[in-house]
Amino acid sequence: MKPEEFRAAVARAHITYRALATELGLSEQALYNKVKGLTEFKSSEIKKAAELLHLSMGEVNYIFFDSIVN
Repeated sequence: MKPEEFRAAVARAHITYRALATELGLSEQALYNKVKGLTEFKSSEIKKAAELLHLSMGEVNYIFFDSIVN
């Protein structure tokens, strides 16, 4: 997980952490814990976040799985 890249994607999408957390079915604290790496994102949360943040598959792989963006 690349927290800085995730934060940048959230900013580009013009969505608040509170709104993103709500859409993911999480509390804000739970979302922060996932971004900090204290807990892991579920695959369903990654999929939903990708939709909400308008991420390509390459961006998803880069942000969440440390792969190279294509």
